[in-house]
Amino acid sequence: MPPVDPLLTSLSACWLVFATTAPTTYVVGATWLHRTRNGNEDPRPSQPGWGWGTGGGVRTLVFQALSLVTWLLGCAVAFPVVFSVQLDHADVTRELLAGAAAVGAVSAQLFQVSALLSFDAGAKPLRIWSGLQQGQVDVMWDVKKPFRGGAWFVATQALGWALFSAGLTLMLYLIAQGAAGVMEGARRYTWTAGAIMVTAQLVLASSLVFFQGPQRTMQLVRQISISLGEEARPRNLRQRLENVATIIILYIPMHVTSAAMAAYFFFLPPHIAVTLLIATLFVYYTVTSLGGAPEVSGRREWPAFQDWFGRQLEEVLPAWLGSLEVVREGASQPLDPEKRYVFGFAAHGLYPLGAGYLPVLPSFRRLLPGIRPVTLTASVVFVLPVLRDILAWLGLRVVTRRSFLRALRERGSVLLVPGGQAELVHTHRIFTAREYCVYRSHKGFVRVAQQAQASLVPLLVLGEIDSLRNLISAPAMLQWTYKRLGFPVPYLIVGRWGLTPFPQPTGLRFIIGEPIPPVELGPGEEPTQEQVDTVHAAFYDAMQALWHKHAPSFPGYDDVKFVLVDK
Repeated sequence: MPPVDPLLTSLSACWLVFATTAPTTYVVGATWLHRTRNGNEDPRPSQPGWGWGTGGGVRTLVFQALSLVTWLLGCAVAFPVVFSVQLDHADVTRELLAGAAAVGAVSAQLFQVSALLSFDAGAKPLRIWSGLQQGQVDVMWDVKKPFRGGAWFVATQALGWALFSAGLTLMLYLIAQGAAGVMEGARRYTWTAGAIMVTAQLVLASSLVFFQGPQRTMQLVRQISISLGEEARPRNLRQRLENVATIIILYIPMHVTSAAMAAYFFFLPPHIAVTLLIATLFVYYTVTSLGGAPEVSGRREWPAFQDWFGRQLEEVLPAWLGSLEVVREGASQPLDPEKRYVFGFAAHGLYPLGAGYLPVLPSFRRLLPGIRPVTLTASVVFVLPVLRDILAWLGLRVVTRRSFLRALRERGSVLLVPGGQAELVHTHRIFTAREYCVYRSHKGFVRVAQQAQASLVPLLVLGEIDSLRNLISAPAMLQWTYKRLGFPVPYLIVGRWGLTPFPQPTGLRFIIGEPIPPVELGPGEEPTQEQVDTVHAAFYDAMQALWHKHAPSFPGYDDVKFVLVDK
């Protein structure tokens, strides 16, 4: 069997992936965007709108038609090429056809996204068609009014169509050259044409964000706002992009990293993929570790990123989670920044994000002026690229005795989750038995706090552990793998909309308790086991008291029991 050209294989794989996304996007639009009754917006889904492509306004119809045409053309070109990759020798002509098929599939998906963005729920199909026949429908790009929609919209439309025209001209030229048998340099020009066409579609799709019509905001954005429980209000593009970036940073860095690693094996032969992946990771870990391990020293901490991220979280999280509160017991007595504190965070959910971002929230900083705790977390999270960088910028460090004591010396306070992953494996009980489980067998954090003469501060979080759940519920296997591997398996967190990593709107409340002072020790004196046990018991008694005071008033927690787990 002749060897297979890796470029041809990659182009064929690209077509196979994107050829399924346009129909999938259409189905999503059919089941989600078709939400109107008598032309009025209604956040509740109505009957499945499998014919939503016949409505939504003329702009939507045009984009739907372009999507269908480019998808069909891509399939027509791809079938004789993609499914015969290993039947004969892969020459430049077949690469050109495979590239055209891939560009067609990508363009179809981008046109389909454009159709979703321009969807107008108030437009009725019968009026549209009759209006077209009578010449009464005013289309956004009507040649009689070519400069509607605002300066930015016009500029991006002009740029997008200019790129599209350039790419189309180059592709037609390549097809003519291929028909004439002149294929010199075709591979290079094929990649150029493809890049221009994809860029053109991205620019055209993004132009819809700038469109300023009578409603001045897109139907899709309004429906997303309604579905998230957020009041629909106009926002500028920068705010929308920052909010989207915040959610991406918060919930999907692991998914982005996994997808990037999988791409090596999807587009390249296995031996080349392994070699490139190892080389890439070697360079990445070397560069990000220069000057000392950031997970111990915190040297990559980025205050400007923390300030921006904290502000964005306080704007975005109430929309995603329903509410966000930071409450402090005894707020009339501020904590002394000159003393040391160990914040004990409970409970450790499947993805305890709150422990990482709580110290950068403006509301936390207002309640505890001068207190900037360093969050300590498991070392495994610093192994994953991208997530490793985000945690380093936020100032997180590994939860080891060395980093624990160093952070207390340098910053005066730390925040950690005492229950750790032993507490994580009990998260499922909030769904099955309505039990909020806090694991209290670990006592090492109490001993270190006593040695450093730091006060323990109980910190209870409500709403986080039930905002996400494990897709595969296997409690016995979680326990077994945690004890033998040190990490629970299976571990696939999902939340909103069934299979996404975004949280359910459960609400979120952080309650900061009163500090429990350490037992005074003399110079060089070590705490006794009895002293450790006494402070340990006082800490969990305070945590339980916070629960009984605040949980009954938290939505959905009136029937949840607080359970202290010892094993």
